[in-house]
Amino acid sequence: KMSKSRGNVVNPDDIVDIHGADALRLYEMFMGPLEAVKPWQTKQVSGVVRFQNKLFNVVQSVVQNDSDAEMDAETTKILHKTMKKVTEDV
Repeated sequence: KMSKSRGNVVNPDDIVDIHGADALRLYEMFMGPLEAVKPWQTKQVSGVVRFQNKLFNVVQSVVQNDSDAEMDAETTKILHKTMKKVTEDV
């Protein structure tokens, strides 16, 4: 647990300055439900940054190489199901 008296509190502003707000948000989501007690490990935020960078590079390569490509019917169906599920879960 983090505690001011123990001196082990992590300031989110420091994480945002180093890694960015998106990395902090994504790390918190990867940690699991907000209600659950879980250890905070600042070193793991860099793993999230690597994941973000890999994802960005994949998307960039697809956009640059296949900007005129169309999704097939199955991919479109999966996309729509995913968007519906995410919308319902929010």
